[in-house]
Amino acid sequence: MDPTGAKLVSLTAVLIGKLVFNLLPLKCMSRRSSGGDSEHTSSAGHHGRTVTFLNCFAGGVFLGTCFLGLLPTVRKKMSLLLEARNFNPDYPVAECVSVMGLLLSILVEQFVMTWRSYGQSTVFELSFHGHSHSTEEEGILEKPRNKSPSSPLQIQRHKPDGDSFSIRPYALLLGLSVHSVFEGLAIGLQDNVTLVLKIFAGIEIHECLVAFALGVNLVKHGMATKTIIKVAILFSSMIPLGIVIGMGVQSIKSFGGEVLGAVLQGFAGGTFLYVTFLEVLGQEFNSRDRKVAKVLFVATGFLLISILTYFLKNHV
Repeated sequence: MDPTGAKLVSLTAVLIGKLVFNLLPLKCMSRRSSGGDSEHTSSAGHHGRTVTFLNCFAGGVFLGTCFLGLLPTVRKKMSLLLEARNFNPDYPVAECVSVMGLLLSILVEQFVMTWRSYGQSTVFELSFHGHSHSTEEEGILEKPRNKSPSSPLQIQRHKPDGDSFSIRPYALLLGLSVHSVFEGLAIGLQDNVTLVLKIFAGIEIHECLVAFALGVNLVKHGMATKTIIKVAILFSSMIPLGIVIGMGVQSIKSFGGEVLGAVLQGFAGGTFLYVTFLEVLGQEFNSRDRKVAKVLFVATGFLLISILTYFLKNHV
């Protein structure tokens, strides 16, 4: 399979996977509303553990992909571009660009959080592995109060502040969409099938979990089914959009196009750093329960990428 074919397969799989997980709460939450308390508590606890361990595994995949795939590739491309202009500074340019991407991701998050803070309405917070996002609605989902605060989906009740329209759910959608576009860029800018598939593996697992959390957010917000479907389609198309943009940039056969591709790839690497350490690992290990098991799942994801990297570089 050539890189273009791998990107198209990744594009299709991510689009379908995110769409399915985004719409899954429409069915799951309607079933739970008619179920008994004991069955509800048991299934919620099992679901929480499964999602937590999957997210830790995805964190390990992101960790390996970032340090064994993306950063070395950006470093190599930057070095070649600088050598082509006979400019060889003793400076870690690739690492600097990647940190700029990390700071850009943090800036986008803080901008979105500030924007959301101006909303006035009934608010609930959707906590996805400790990473809270606010929007409208009253209610409480999934976990009884005596359960661990690390549950993947928690909604806390707040008093209404007024009846005005709230921008908070749409700010949440904007923030997640920006990150998704940069993650798609990480796939679209690659010219190596192995790296495309490694990045795709991490993105597919993590983004499907995020899509499910967003779906819960929209359902509890009380949005109409048609509106939820439209939002799900829009959000699911963000990574494919990033892939297409990356492929377009990569097709520009000029020095400027190569520089732009390398810089965007470095920014995408920074986004991976953000997702790995702030969205996944930082939030998962913020709770006290099952920490050893979480470390094992992170290590398993990283080990899988390490073995895959070695095997494909030396035997394929």
